[in-house]
Amino acid sequence: MNILSDGHIHTKLCNHASGEMEEYVQAALAIGLKEMIFLEHMEEGINTPIKTWLSEEDFDIYFQEGKKLQAQYSGRISIKLGVEVGYNPECKEAILKRLAGRKWDKIGLSCHFFSPGPGLQHINLLGRNPEHHKRVREYGIEAIFSDYLNNLCEAAEIIPATTLCHLDAALRHLPEADITQNFLPKVINLLHIIKEKNINLEINTSGLDFRGEIFPTLEILRIAHDLNIPFVFGSDAHRPSDVARHFSTAEAIVQGLLA
Repeated sequence: MNILSDGHIHTKLCNHASGEMEEYVQAALAIGLKEMIFLEHMEEGINTPIKTWLSEEDFDIYFQEGKKLQAQYSGRISIKLGVEVGYNPECKEAILKRLAGRKWDKIGLSCHFFSPGPGLQHINLLGRNPEHHKRVREYGIEAIFSDYLNNLCEAAEIIPATTLCHLDAALRHLPEADITQNFLPKVINLLHIIKEKNINLEINTSGLDFRGEIFPTLEILRIAHDLNIPFVFGSDAHRPSDVARHFSTAEAIVQGLLA
C-alpha cells in the first residue's frame, strides 16, 4: 500500500466534479504526493438525461491537458492518465473498442448503472438523486445487488482492468442495503476472479465520508488479503480538496486489520 499515490481522481470533464486538472496537481503537491492518477468516467449505451461521463471529444481534451501537465510538473510528481470504465453488459464490444483506442496508464473497473428493462432509463446506483433511490427500492435492493455483482464478475473476465474500484459502494445512499452479509458468496467469487486476472482491489477512502467506513468493508478486505490481492488507495476525488482524503486514517485502519 502506498499512501503517497492517489489512484482515483476525477475532473470537471465528467460533469459532476469541479476544478481544473492543474488544481488537482497543485493539491497533490501541497500534501506531498509522489504520484496521482486521473481516472475519468467512460460509459457506453447508458440511457439517462444527465451525462456523468466523458465523450471521446472530452477524452481528447483530457489527454491534451494531462500530457501538458506531465511535462510541466516532470520531476516533481508522476501524473498518470487512466479511465474508470463503467460496465454495461449490453455494450461489451463498444467498450472494448473504445478502451483499445487509447493508451491508458490505468484501467479502473466499476459498474454505476442498472437497467430495469429495454427502453427504460438506467438507474444510477451511486448517485445522490432521491428519485433513483426510490426506483431502487421499488425494483428491489436484492435483485439489483445480485445483478450488480454478476455484472462485475462478467466484466472482470473480459475487461483488461488493472483495478477494481469501490467494490461495495453500489447503493451507498441506501443505509439499509448490506452487500457484505447478504451477498458474501458472490463477493468471494468476484475476489477470486480478480485474483486470477491480476486485478488490484481499490481501498476507496470516499467511503469514510459516505458511510463512516472505507469501501470495501473490512470483512471484504480480510478475505482479499487472505487471497493475496494487492490493495491500492484512491480518494475518488471530485474536487481538488478531496485529493488523498483520509489516506492516513485508512492506512491505520488497514494496518490494524492486517496486524
